[in-house]
Amino acid sequence: MIIGRGIIQVYSGGIPKTGLAFPEFQFWGQALILGIPVPVIVMVVVFAACFYLMYRTRFGRFTLSIGSNRDAARLVGISVPRIEITVYVLTGLAAAASSLLLTSRLEAAMPEAGTNYELDVIAAIVIGGTSLAGGRASLVGTLIGAALMAVVRNGINLLNVNTFWQQVVIGGIILIAIAYDGLAARRAGRKIRTNAAPARAPREKVTA
Repeated sequence: MIIGRGIIQVYSGGIPKTGLAFPEFQFWGQALILGIPVPVIVMVVVFAACFYLMYRTRFGRFTLSIGSNRDAARLVGISVPRIEITVYVLTGLAAAASSLLLTSRLEAAMPEAGTNYELDVIAAIVIGGTSLAGGRASLVGTLIGAALMAVVRNGINLLNVNTFWQQVVIGGIILIAIAYDGLAARRAGRKIRTNAAPARAPREKVTA
């Protein structure tokens, strides 16, 4: 990621590329369809596709299995490298689509655009119920988490809070979410170990 950002800065010289204010490109970030912004429609379509992919296909089940236990998934015949590469490719496509929408909305390609957005993503998915330890994911929860992060940022802006304090607040939310996720994973691990512990055989009475 850092290498990619460095290449962008070198290529652009750190200067935004303007001249993108033509209708075909503006459509994706600024147009309305039946009164609904195009980015919202794109989000709904992508969400529906991801929901089907995650919960209605073998690919989704395999992805969760790899996140739960990579070695176990490999032993049952799942092609772990292929699934992982596919996940990374889909993530790249989603990032590209987001870049297109953002650039269209700004009407300029800004080298620093999207900086620290990955932290918002981490916060949104953890708040939404996805475990960083793997094996548990909730797309609906992620959507709610993303909406919550947007509300927090907008509320901070409306309160005229200093930009630097915005980062402190977002970082605090991430820390709390990750700490809660770690505690939940630890409790789940203890519960599994307790349930898996063999029962002790009753002691036989010794008679004289």
